Amino acid sequence: MQPKQAVAAMLQNAGLTMYSASLATDHKASYISSLMRRKGSISAPVLATIANVCDYDLVLIPRKGGDSIPIDCTTKQDASD
Repeated sequence: MQPKQAVAAMLQNAGLTMYSASLATDHKASYISSLMRRKGSISAPVLATIANVCDYDLVLIPRKGGDSIPIDCTTKQDASD
């Protein structure tokens, strides 16, 4: 699944709109819709921030076993990321 598809799925599963999730990230109301319309992908920190407001964690899971690595979303991301 591509990051933008993951955002759409998380929003739907969480019952959030792009508007409400944008405000929950402390950004402008159009933040997520702008990210979704832009060409290119969404960076891991931005994806983690959106995941957080949707009550998800972004985690790297090793293919060969071992400890998972959570992606921190505690810092505010700029819309240009």
